[in-house]
Amino acid sequence: MIDVSRLIESISDEEIINILEHLGCDNYKEHRNYITFSTSVCHGGEHLNLIYYRETNSFYCFSECKCSYNIITLVEKVYNYNFVKALQFVSDFIGRTYNQEEEIKDEDVISDWKWIKKLKKKNKQKQIVSNKILLPMIMNQYIQLPHELWVQDGIKPKTQNEWGIAYDLKSDRIVYGIYDENNNLVGVKGRSIESDIDNDKYIYLYPCYKNLVLTGLNKTLPYILSEKKCLVFESFKSLLLSWQWGYRFAVSLEGSSVSDWQREKLITMGLEIIFAFDKDVNNLMVKNKDGSEIKYLTKIKEIFRGKTELSFMYDKNDLLDEKMSPTDRGLEVFKEMYDKRLKIK
Repeated sequence: MIDVSRLIESISDEEIINILEHLGCDNYKEHRNYITFSTSVCHGGEHLNLIYYRETNSFYCFSECKCSYNIITLVEKVYNYNFVKALQFVSDFIGRTYNQEEEIKDEDVISDWKWIKKLKKKNKQKQIVSNKILLPMIMNQYIQLPHELWVQDGIKPKTQNEWGIAYDLKSDRIVYGIYDENNNLVGVKGRSIESDIDNDKYIYLYPCYKNLVLTGLNKTLPYILSEKKCLVFESFKSLLLSWQWGYRFAVSLEGSSVSDWQREKLITMGLEIIFAFDKDVNNLMVKNKDGSEIKYLTKIKEIFRGKTELSFMYDKNDLLDEKMSPTDRGLEVFKEMYDKRLKIK
């Protein structure tokens, strides 16, 4: 039996390009960690919105398809093949295959003691977690209408519709879906409409590991890749305002902390990362590894410096009140802070 995973992992970038050109792709562009292909190959489009991620050997179409492929399932779609026929096509095209059943060599046989030590080492490793993919119909239980409260905050009904903003009658909250980069629903978050609530203003109606998501990336990645910049906000509302104003190359952390997963995802994109934290983060102190205190922004500099371009939208001219986001004073103030952002060398 053919080892499909090993076959896919073995395919070089050059072979991927050759296969897609054979399938009818009329344009592509290579980047540091991905390749952008014309959607002419998958649905007859003309934009470079079919992204091939080198790290995962997978594609995602951000235009009409809005779904993931590997090279075999992409061949299935283009030629209307079944999986077996598409697999055979790819195998024949690159001129190789791999079998799942391979002869075990003597040097691969380990003693019971070595096996026990290997098992102990494995058990000491951190447990790998991932977000469970939810059924899209979960969002159907909510009232699919823009909310007046967010209209008052400057987020237009059109923007709310574009992002699927809804209302949960049961919990009396504005709700929105949390999607992974492949446009899979992994969580649902709700915002209380009561203005005097602090602790439970935002809650997850369907919890997810927020440290394994860059909220909004499922919609904004094409703009991020095009502009070669990524604005990083704390809140989803800031993301919506940024999108509305034409700064669509943005994501939300759903908080101020940056996880290892989020850091690596931002770094591997190979572009300018622009942090647009709320003002109170400017002087936030956190614990360093040695137990000493360090400014949070200094810590962010340390973990990103030298690995990617880095900037901060720092409120040097006291344009914001405490706890305000760079979007909270409107477009003009946001534009001024963006244009005068502090670039870290």
